[in-house]
Amino acid sequence: MDIKREEIIWLAGLLEGESCFSVGTRSVRRGVGRKFPRVQVNMCDLDVLEHARKASGGLGTPIQRVATPSRLKKEKEYGWTPSYSWAVQGETEAYALMVMVYPWMGHRRKARIRELIELFKEYVPDRHPNLDAPEGTHWCSACEEYRDRNRFSPNPQRSSGLASYCRRCRRVQYHATKKAKHEFTV
Repeated sequence: MDIKREEIIWLAGLLEGESCFSVGTRSVRRGVGRKFPRVQVNMCDLDVLEHARKASGGLGTPIQRVATPSRLKKEKEYGWTPSYSWAVQGETEAYALMVMVYPWMGHRRKARIRELIELFKEYVPDRHPNLDAPEGTHWCSACEEYRDRNRFSPNPQRSSGLASYCRRCRRVQYHATKKAKHEFTV
């Protein structure tokens, strides 16, 4: 992709004044978070955000309208202009954007970009036990150990296709819940 130098300089100017360079956290199963670098711009000028996304070579999420209930209420009651958001996040896209605009950023933004790049280099995300599971096994969240995959019920809603508890732990949980409900009603 061939991006013109003038477009990159324009984008750097916009990001210098209107963006937030931060570390985002993505929830990955039961509170195990995965961190990633993030560049975000919020503004009322949709055409400027569209130009910025095009100038970046199409990086980031599609531009979204900020539509929180309180924001929509203020737009209706006080005639506020709609607000829009564009985010570039993740190890590859945010890094590419930061490196692209770095030479034209001010001292403060350059320091923040260097800080994020160093943090990202040093950061090793927390890994879910199933990502390192031995072949033919699956992590049981109840007994907190790897068990044979055939000891789990199928669950098509989970990415692994298996339940989070093994059949034995699920049976123990089921009977404990049933007993507690019975004691409560009697």
